Amino acid sequence: MAHKELPTTFLGLKLLHKGIKKKVDFDAESGELVAYLDEQKIDLADEKVLIDAAALKYNSFLAYKKDSEKKCAQRDKLFNPVIKIVTGLVQVLKGYYQPEYKKMGDWDVEVTDGGKVTIATDPELFLTFLIAFKAENDTYEGLNISPLASYITKNEIDLDQCITDTTAALVFNDDYKTAKSNSEAAHQVMLTKSAMPFANLTLITNFLMKLYVGNEKGLSVYGLKTVNAAKVVKVKDIKLALGQSKLKIKTKIGSMFFNTGTEDLHIYKGSTITGEFIILAAGAKLLVPKGYSKFSVYNPSNNTSAKLQLIPKKIVVG
Repeated sequence: MAHKELPTTFLGLKLLHKGIKKKVDFDAESGELVAYLDEQKIDLADEKVLIDAAALKYNSFLAYKKDSEKKCAQRDKLFNPVIKIVTGLVQVLKGYYQPEYKKMGDWDVEVTDGGKVTIATDPELFLTFLIAFKAENDTYEGLNISPLASYITKNEIDLDQCITDTTAALVFNDDYKTAKSNSEAAHQVMLTKSAMPFANLTLITNFLMKLYVGNEKGLSVYGLKTVNAAKVVKVKDIKLALGQSKLKIKTKIGSMFFNTGTEDLHIYKGSTITGEFIILAAGAKLLVPKGYSKFSVYNPSNNTSAKLQLIPKKIVVG
């Protein structure tokens, strides 16, 4: 059975709308959609105006999005190395003060009694923290050596440069947030303006599918794609916990029950687990008998979960 394949992108939907309008305009008053569009009060010309306006916002959205990604990359190029450096410094302090982790508060480090450290990842908050962190390190002079002195020297760390890089990263971060906000705003306007025209595409294409039953390929004149896809037949797995039942399961006569678990199962005709039942032994298979197109299954075991596989008739026959 054929079904339609609607585009999932703005440009794809815009192109489909263009194809439908082009065909309607070409057919003029003799067109097969004229009466339907009039009945549904759909004006494709008015919709084109909305879509064209939405397209301008779509272009703005793409431009702002690209700019935000660029600013984000520039921010991260400066900011991420600083985060890595400071994280290393904080870990040195953590080892230095263990188990008196709270003493790290003098360095403006947020830490729990158990030693769990939290470092701000927002550039603005991080810059405030970093300035205070460096200020504390700078209080150590002369014989009063900083706990970080050896690590800083060994790894050639320049905290002044870290502050400079974070300050520059903050500028890029502000630019990133502005571009991202503009991108989201443009995207929302695009969605709002195109909402009705694109919703109407669903109505129009649904109607066309009814008109072209048996000749779906003919819909290509509207720019509408259709695909022929056979329905996928799947095996259904039913799991039952200890003493659990599953009710009102539908199947088809000629399908097959397959007990893939290690416990016997009770299979009842209909929607309840009352009356007579079939015992399906562990590992056993059984063609669904007449009267069991709706059945219920029960796991009588109080020790082990159970599994029932329902194999469709097409697979059994195949």
